[in-house]
Amino acid sequence: MEKNRVSGEGEANMAMFKMKPIEGDTCAISGFEGEGDVVVPSEMQNNGKSYKVVKIANYAFSKQKKIKKVSLPDTIESIGGYAFTESSLTEIEIPSSVVWKLFSNI
Repeated sequence: MEKNRVSGEGEANMAMFKMKPIEGDTCAISGFEGEGDVVVPSEMQNNGKSYKVVKIANYAFSKQKKIKKVSLPDTIESIGGYAFTESSLTEIEIPSSVVWKLFSNI
């Protein structure tokens, strides 16, 4: 799992996204450290290689008590289970590119 530091335009606070390559040139956001409004990047770098961010992994933002809003790029195709559980999130922007799948344990 690689960590990449990203900051939004004009923001003093830095956010750290953890990424995990999936296949080819795609990756998942697998963790996060930061606060406030979060803008997930559409692309991450690792060892000089670019990866398109296509997934938010299970538990990626869970237990983050200092986030308020998350904006996802239109490159995101799926959001893992419990991705935002026990966080302080009050608003999320989910692009139409996300494919929703419902699962049941019943």
